[in-house]
Amino acid sequence: MFNILYDLFSTILIKNNVDVVLFSNLPHEGPDLILYKIARKLNLETIMLYQTLFPNKFFYLFDIDDFGKFSECETNKRKIRLKN
Repeated sequence: MFNILYDLFSTILIKNNVDVVLFSNLPHEGPDLILYKIARKLNLETIMLYQTLFPNKFFYLFDIDDFGKFSECETNKRKIRLKN
């Protein structure tokens, strides 16, 4: 199953010239973690969103290793640019 998902995601990302991969949650299960690792290996922009317990608030991060480092956060540190 790993090889099938790895080949599928790699083919989709490369064939379609994807430059940004957006996650609606932190990658933490099989397929989404495989996709995340491939995207990072291909030097693609990764954007992850994470709902908080606070109303109308969410976290966003670009590298999964940054999750939990809230004291190091800066607002508007980086602008997100998506191609049309």
